[in-house]
Amino acid sequence: IDQVGKSNLGAPSYFEIVAAMAFLHFYHQKVDIAVIEVGMGGRYDATNVIKPLVAVLTNVGLDHTEILGDTVEKIATDKVGIIKSGIKVVCGVKQKSVIKIINTRMQECKNAEMSLLGRDFGYEIKSIGEKRSVFNYIGENTLRNLKLSLLGEHQVENATIAIRAIEKTKNIEHITNENIREGLKTAFIPGRLEIINIKPRVLLDGAHNPDKMKALVSSIQKIFPKKKVTAIIAIKEDKNAKEMLEIILPICRKVIFTSYEIIADQGIIKSYSPNKLLGIMRLINRQHRYSSRDTKVVREVLTIGDAGKAFEVAKKSAKPDSLILVTGSLYLVGEIKKVI
Repeated sequence: IDQVGKSNLGAPSYFEIVAAMAFLHFYHQKVDIAVIEVGMGGRYDATNVIKPLVAVLTNVGLDHTEILGDTVEKIATDKVGIIKSGIKVVCGVKQKSVIKIINTRMQECKNAEMSLLGRDFGYEIKSIGEKRSVFNYIGENTLRNLKLSLLGEHQVENATIAIRAIEKTKNIEHITNENIREGLKTAFIPGRLEIINIKPRVLLDGAHNPDKMKALVSSIQKIFPKKKVTAIIAIKEDKNAKEMLEIILPICRKVIFTSYEIIADQGIIKSYSPNKLLGIMRLINRQHRYSSRDTKVVREVLTIGDAGKAFEVAKKSAKPDSLILVTGSLYLVGEIKKVI
């Protein structure tokens, strides 16, 4: 780090240092398989020094727009940089404009081979509930009645893409169908449609951009169609709060806007103030001109700066059949977990 810092390249970033440490650790541990997620984008990301056995691309949404660009096409142009010659590519992208960008990159890379969701492999959902999802995988093999502990159709889609990545990585054939079944059954991601209490139901989901918020709302409407939602919301300062609130507010009967300020390795991370979120909500209401009879109007709104207090207030006023939703940021989910 010191040597590079003295060179004309300048000091490496925090993420570059952590990525290098991770690669070194994997090397010393002699791992069989390393699953590497890019930090941001793809082409210029610190993780992109590797040549993977398989590159995976999921749907492209608007995030990190200040660096990657303000359209999904600009962001996709950066993300496809992880595609290299001679590798397998598994793609869950649905946007036609993005698929076109991926196809152009595929033509530039010799002997790269792409599997596209919906064309080369897919899934059939049998049931989605608040305990698990059951689905069939259709690819090189057909795997029936797979049970996934992660909630929501978007997680079924993610699981399908993961299975395809295993299918296309021939040198890890020792992963059996039973291994896949067990892995899906026991998979757990904290803060992603995580139910931590039953009466009332308390649901944690760190949806932090419009695409993730859409997936969250869709899942709640399917899994908890009749629940009255009390939402505790905080959103990181650089996120598109207006679009996120436009998506989540229509399913809420009560909203508590809160905040956080966290000292992390990267520095101080802050959310919008509760009053700022309240102002954005009022702007949305004016633009949509909701009437007082509109069932989509939030019935009650509170601003409580302390996230822990916001959670306590929500719990005290909740009925046994209520649904308390904590969302808008994984940092908020972390703060609530400390309280719990």
